[in-house]
Amino acid sequence: EKPWHGPSEIARAIELWRDDARNELALARRVFVPSRSQGELVSRVTSLPAEHFTVLPHGIAAELPPSPPLPGVPGRDRPLRVACWSHLYPAKGQQVLLEALRRARHRAQIEVDLLGECWDPAHRASLESLAQGSAVQFRGAFRPPELAALRADLAVLPSLCHESYSFVVD
Repeated sequence: EKPWHGPSEIARAIELWRDDARNELALARRVFVPSRSQGELVSRVTSLPAEHFTVLPHGIAAELPPSPPLPGVPGRDRPLRVACWSHLYPAKGQQVLLEALRRARHRAQIEVDLLGECWDPAHRASLESLAQGSAVQFRGAFRPPELAALRADLAVLPSLCHESYSFVVD
């Protein structure tokens, strides 16, 4: 079977899209991007100078109060507590965290809270398989108050894709 579009047609379509985007952005009085890195990426793709883009971060949906530190020393007095929150989706990279946990020399001294929904049963099963033998809690969907109540020593927020702005990190 032949594809509808071969490599040369696809390359040409990408080139036309880039030219169209460059022209539109060049004509705009102001172009806002949510982060400096996003502006740099669009600059590289369109060949427009980085100064053409004004960084205007997204508004924060919720201000969370700082959590008090956990008592004791992680790894000595208690397990190291790790939190990870986002949708449970392959591109979000939770499997990277769980694979690292499986390889950790002191994994018995590490506890992980995964917060987020997973709509793909196969991906959920894969994550659960990676978590076997480790202290991993799948907490499900969350809202800002649950994040404020989290008790963790650190957050691990892996991602396997470019994100124009990370609400999770913010």
